[in-house]
Amino acid sequence: MAPRSRLLIQAVFLALSLSVFFGVIGDQRVIAFYNALHLFPILSQLPWMMLAPFAGVTAGLIILSLVFGRLYCSFLCPVGFIQDLFRKLGRALGLSGRPAAGWTSLRFFILALCLTLAALRSSAYLYFDHFSNLGRVYGLARTPFGFNGALGLIFLATILVSLRWPRWFCAVICPSGTMFMLAQVAAFGKVRFFGCRGQCGRCSQACPVMCISDGGIDEKLCINCLECVSACGQRALAFSFRWPGKPRAVGTESAPSGLSRRQFMAAAGLAAAGAAAGFFVKRRLLRPGAADAVVPPGGKAFDSFLERCTACAACVSVCPTRVLAPAGREAGFSGAAKVRLDFNRSYCAYECNACLAVCPSGAISYFPLETKKRIRIGRARLIKADCIPYAFERDCGACQEACPTSAITMEPFRSVYAPVWHEETCIGCGACQFACPARPRKAIWVEPVDIHSFAAAPPAGRQPAAASRPAEFPF
Repeated sequence: MAPRSRLLIQAVFLALSLSVFFGVIGDQRVIAFYNALHLFPILSQLPWMMLAPFAGVTAGLIILSLVFGRLYCSFLCPVGFIQDLFRKLGRALGLSGRPAAGWTSLRFFILALCLTLAALRSSAYLYFDHFSNLGRVYGLARTPFGFNGALGLIFLATILVSLRWPRWFCAVICPSGTMFMLAQVAAFGKVRFFGCRGQCGRCSQACPVMCISDGGIDEKLCINCLECVSACGQRALAFSFRWPGKPRAVGTESAPSGLSRRQFMAAAGLAAAGAAAGFFVKRRLLRPGAADAVVPPGGKAFDSFLERCTACAACVSVCPTRVLAPAGREAGFSGAAKVRLDFNRSYCAYECNACLAVCPSGAISYFPLETKKRIRIGRARLIKADCIPYAFERDCGACQEACPTSAITMEPFRSVYAPVWHEETCIGCGACQFACPARPRKAIWVEPVDIHSFAAAPPAGRQPAAASRPAEFPF
């Protein structure tokens, strides 16, 4: 019964992750609850003095993990479920499995590196975090090329290792997995071995991570899935509680699960090296400069957005106009995997705040739609030498028709009407740049700003022209 129940719960949470990522679920509370189940994007907000929505869910998950072990890894993690499916496929293909053991020192190095980066207000841990990597794999459905596509393919290749080494990513790389592993070792309640009268091997065959051998359980790999308990016909394995300080019963738990002195020293040394590497990466390699890309509304400031964005691509997946794109070289080394708004391919929809609702790390803060409509994310610049009415005295009102805030008006210029830009009501949504028919250079384009601000509401006599007809945009 336990394996079927676990499979059902895992499938439900995988479906939930897909629904949130691809915008099937739009309820902000459901999205915030789902995001709260992932440690690093939530905990990384603490150095910014921010408390994420449903942070109590994250705290509750940590407390439950200290009591019941690796509940998240066993029942809730979509990446873990996908790895379990690949291992089952490996069995069907006749591939013999091997436990992903012996990587303890490396996983402590990665955990210390990621924690240091998060504490220093950097999201460079995104290359190791399972949540961000899973988002890039999902993103392959829409953007299979570019830097983010390459990262998604690399992570997918890492997942394929589970065909032979079950949950190799969890046991070696995942910083959240290492934190939950520590909780598993310290947990009061876990699967324990109480002595076996035979060597039937059912528990070893049932274990999805192959952490049982010779009657002992390797707690550094165990995910408390209870499948061994269901498979054992002699009740030699059972989930039980032991409170701190209570001595072991004689003859139970024959295999030690802790670290030897040598392993502990190696793990401590690599953890210190990981922390030092985190300081080096943050101080020397991740130094955002002046704004050179437009970032989404809710990003607040160019520097802080780049430091907090985990490149999970959740915002990209829900954007209805697909204006969000990987930043690439335009955002420098520190922001190559992050996102920006590409106004040559689309525009930021005036009647939309979808990306503000799905961001798990707080890089894009949530604002109600009416507030979002006033956020200035860029500043338009009109080049009269390239503008059709000014340069050729021919009629063209594409930018004025597209502008949702009436920041552009058409005023007499010689024999035609020409556009005039009003900075006070411009929000930098890129609608004018996208609509501009001038070639080879656009006559109006949006430049980024260092810090977002709020634009003024259009005057009473100048009401938005294009906000009510996005389906027909721009003509």
